[in-house]
Amino acid sequence: MWLLAMLVTAARADTWTVAVWMDGDNDLERYVVSDLDELERAVGPDVRILVQADRIEGHDPRDGDWTGTRRYEIVADRSRRVVSPVLEDLGEVDMGSEAELADFLLWADATAPADHVVVVLWNHGGGFWIASDETDHDRMSLDGELQAGLQPLVDARGAPIDVVAFDACNMGEWEVAHALRGLADVVTASEATVGGHGLEYDEVFPFLPVDADAAWVGEALAHSAHDAGELTWSTVDLRTVDALSDAVDALADAYLARADGLAEFADARHQARGVALRWPEFWLDLGSLADEAATSADLATADAARAVRTALADTLIANDTQPITRFASGLTIYTDTSEAAWVEAYASGPWDANDWPTLLRAVRAAGL
Repeated sequence: MWLLAMLVTAARADTWTVAVWMDGDNDLERYVVSDLDELERAVGPDVRILVQADRIEGHDPRDGDWTGTRRYEIVADRSRRVVSPVLEDLGEVDMGSEAELADFLLWADATAPADHVVVVLWNHGGGFWIASDETDHDRMSLDGELQAGLQPLVDARGAPIDVVAFDACNMGEWEVAHALRGLADVVTASEATVGGHGLEYDEVFPFLPVDADAAWVGEALAHSAHDAGELTWSTVDLRTVDALSDAVDALADAYLARADGLAEFADARHQARGVALRWPEFWLDLGSLADEAATSADLATADAARAVRTALADTLIANDTQPITRFASGLTIYTDTSEAAWVEAYASGPWDANDWPTLLRAVRAAGL
């Protein structure tokens, strides 16, 4: 086994492969052709870009108005049309399937083996899910499905993915970072709704320095989104996220340890800020919540809150915000206890060993 691993490693060139899961089988179809064209401007001397793109009828007639699913290797081109060859025409594919994601990533790795790999998940995002496919009425949850889609690539490479980049809304969550630890070194995503620009691939990949690593790429991607006007974009070092999860756990324990803790948590949640205007407690800014908790008269709670702030700062590689979202700390956390079903669904996620779900269950039971 070790000899096979050595031979596979030796066969890889010192390059980057970017594998883009472009799920336009929904109302984002109108952006597929534009982003394929942008990716053609993103090809650099040490970068190969593989894409699986799915389209649906009714949003965009460009590029022959094709539907179904195609695999491309992107070629460098500066024109305003897509010229990259279609390597495979797969017909209709369920882009919400973790098995299909795994198949694409293994194909990309075999087609363009490299020392480093970036996986871009391009679609709608809801924090706890990604990749909405309207034709097949499917999407991947963070409750094990996305992890199952990424794990075969990690196994094949014998190492974590360098960067997982979410070109999708609301994926800049502590829960997402916690769920992907061990599968990737770096994750980059937005706390907020993402507009039409998202990640600007052509501002990053053609300019990779020879010593670029996962942190450099993740930070550059965050800066590109910020410069395009996106509200927030952060990059997190997943190799340090366990300390943040432990700090979140300790803050939950501090609230649970005293009779007035639940009411105090509910008040801190109310005072804290979230980037999502419609569902602020669904995606509450973690740093803002920690700042409110740090004002507690209970020393254990205040100390635990400050520890969350410190651990959050330690795990952040980049945190880009606009003036209107200057308060955003880089990651959100779920705090909404308005629906019992939501709290129970949340409590069964891959963060179930942490006491944060226990805190939310207690708050819900107390009617707060």
